[in-house]
Amino acid sequence: ECLSRSGILIPAPFFVLLLPVLISSSSGGVRAGITSSLFWIIYVVYATIYNSPYSKLTAGILPMTVGAVLVFLLALFLGKQKEKNQQLTQALQTANDRLEKQVEQRTKALAKNNELLKQEINERKQAEIRIQQARNFLQIVIEHLPVAVFVKDGKPDSFGTFRLWNKKSENMLGLNSDRVLGKTDY
Repeated sequence: ECLSRSGILIPAPFFVLLLPVLISSSSGGVRAGITSSLFWIIYVVYATIYNSPYSKLTAGILPMTVGAVLVFLLALFLGKQKEKNQQLTQALQTANDRLEKQVEQRTKALAKNNELLKQEINERKQAEIRIQQARNFLQIVIEHLPVAVFVKDGKPDSFGTFRLWNKKSENMLGLNSDRVLGKTDY
């Protein structure tokens, strides 16, 4: 009924009551730890008053009381730590939920923006097709006009360069468009 460690006799009920204190304070919070500690204090008082065989193994009521108070404080400390851990876990869960909601909102916003960009890309492609069709039409019209038509570039870096030369210009001036386009008068 006693556990011997390094020649010191420790009453078995000490461990029998200490384990529930540690287990209950870590799993049930402060109240369970305090309740277990109070049972331990009651046992110490009972063992001392009624001359339990275990009370003879210790130096009397003072060491047993100090031990009981230490166990009580240990249970209180473990219970407080448990409560802090629960609060931190709850705060972490709240933050996690908030972040998940933000991610969901931003994902929806990105999906909406992607759809808008797809629509804009499609509209631009359609506009490019219409512009190309208009250019082709104008090119055909200009090629078949009964008057000579030519266009010179007005940009400073390519000023005076021929950019357009129709069939009537070729017939009137006797110069093929391959010899004129991209060149200047000089």
